[in-house]
Amino acid sequence: MSDKLMNRIQGLLNQANDVGMDTPEGQVFFAKAQELKHKHDIDDIMLRISAENIEAEREKRKTVTDEWFTLVPFNDEFVDSYMEMASILSELCNVRIVFSGDYGDGKFMRTIRAVGYPRDIQYFRMLIVSCQMAFSGRLFPEWDKTKTAGHNIRMLAESGIKWMPIWEAARKAGDPLMRPGRGEDKGQMVEVPAPPNDGGFMKREMGKAYAAEGMEKPKLHHGVQNYRDSFAAAFVLALNNSVRELVMEKRRRESAAGTGVGLVLSSDANAVRDYFHSLYPPGSLRSGGPSRRMKTGYGAAAERGAAAGRSVDLGAGSGGVGGGSGPAGAIR
Repeated sequence: MSDKLMNRIQGLLNQANDVGMDTPEGQVFFAKAQELKHKHDIDDIMLRISAENIEAEREKRKTVTDEWFTLVPFNDEFVDSYMEMASILSELCNVRIVFSGDYGDGKFMRTIRAVGYPRDIQYFRMLIVSCQMAFSGRLFPEWDKTKTAGHNIRMLAESGIKWMPIWEAARKAGDPLMRPGRGEDKGQMVEVPAPPNDGGFMKREMGKAYAAEGMEKPKLHHGVQNYRDSFAAAFVLALNNSVRELVMEKRRRESAAGTGVGLVLSSDANAVRDYFHSLYPPGSLRSGGPSRRMKTGYGAAAERGAAAGRSVDLGAGSGGVGGGSGPAGAIR
């Protein structure tokens, strides 16, 4: 997988986020990123390496190096979540990372400097792209024909989707919004006109959905932020749990493989550490936490976020034989 292709996919994801995943333009950019991902089998080339072949693999990896690449625009709503994802994945891939920022395409971009073996860095980048696609592609719930119009409108509206895209989503799903006809159409069901000409139909149906659960309709922008924060926090937690399980399994395999393998792995980890310290001497970095603490509490969004986080195909990849060095501190 070439860096050029990875940069192309990353750029499409950034464009989708810039214009909004809930817009037709954003959906086009995201669909193109998915097309490239599937065409080149990114998940499939995350090779599974056994501990028995580690010595041969180590020779193929050559020497420790470092690479800079962009993550997301600095002002992206979920930049902190993406940074957390990168920190979690770095341990699995045996790379050390530092966050910084730089201008690219006329925007200030959050960047990552990754230190490790070339193939481990490539695997790390693939996982970041997979996480971004799982996150962005599932942040917005899809129209569910088995649910009422009010329920669907509520779910999509709370996730941040505007009225017109919601109306279009219903039609695209083959379940257009319908209401009893009037005048000549009395006694028939007719399609609801596109907003703002729906006469408040969508807002009323959403209100009925809240009432059915004994809830008052909240101020929409509050519901949107709660939904998105809950989704993001649950996604990151589920990803972290999955990575922890893989790291523990990796260490169990290393222990079972014997001292020889352990010495090779230790040598790899030390080489990565020494290279990293040559760039950033101990104590020269300052750690950075999230700039915005998310308040979460939307259960349905958390469930969806956790499911999306668990869906990321981590594989075994080169992380299966990595030395287990932890992620570096962040430069803000």
